Amino acid sequence: MLSLGLVNLSFASDTELKLIAPEFTGLITEAGDGPYQKIMQQVALRAGIKYQERVYPQKRAYMSFLKQQDSCIYSFTEPASERLGQQQIIVSAPLNTFSMYLFTAKDSAPIQQLTQVAPTANVLGVLGYDVWYQRAGLPQAGIQLAYTSSDEHAVGMVNLGRADMMVSFMPDMRKFADQVSYDAAYPLLISYDGITCHNTEANAALLKVISPVLGQMRRDGTLAQLLGESYLPWQHQAFKKWQQQYTAEMPESSELDSD
Repeated sequence: MLSLGLVNLSFASDTELKLIAPEFTGLITEAGDGPYQKIMQQVALRAGIKYQERVYPQKRAYMSFLKQQDSCIYSFTEPASERLGQQQIIVSAPLNTFSMYLFTAKDSAPIQQLTQVAPTANVLGVLGYDVWYQRAGLPQAGIQLAYTSSDEHAVGMVNLGRADMMVSFMPDMRKFADQVSYDAAYPLLISYDGITCHNTEANAALLKVISPVLGQMRRDGTLAQLLGESYLPWQHQAFKKWQQQYTAEMPESSELDSD
């Protein structure tokens, strides 16, 4: 077993991870100093791996990942799996978890279900998140979004009465939490941000090195420290149940992390 572990680490160390980075509010920046990017820097240091990161706007990032069949991307596990097939996608242990909510103006009654949204409601979304709005069922519920450039702009529009509500995510919206109303018990979806990769031998070897390091960083508090107020705790078994729905089973994947 020790010999096999050393072989895997050596293989991963000689293979460069091609990582596409979508610009996520407060998490990934063009300057390379977002919390997710700092986590990946620490992972590379601890695991002894090399990686090349390219930052793009979200839609371009996702489309680039779909076309580049040896690449990886932060998040986008479910959309990629449904687009390419479950056996074509693998994912690391999580960097974080996230949830989508409907947000209304401060001190207003929170919206708990899509069925509460009037057909004529002016609902704001942020450019680039369409694959997630689709997954949450907004188009299927007859909700037609108007788009804005950022959560900050959407919050301002809602509180000025220029929009009825907005749809966005926690932890992205934590810095605006005192300016909006929402019900934390009623997310539209819950998911995880891991390193999502095309299922190649090289990527699988890299993720088998990366995932235990991410698990260690969760347990020793490094993820919470680097993410700050954006950190949302999760249970490993809940992640494993989610992972099995959307990605190919990796050898020894049950040993990659534990509570």
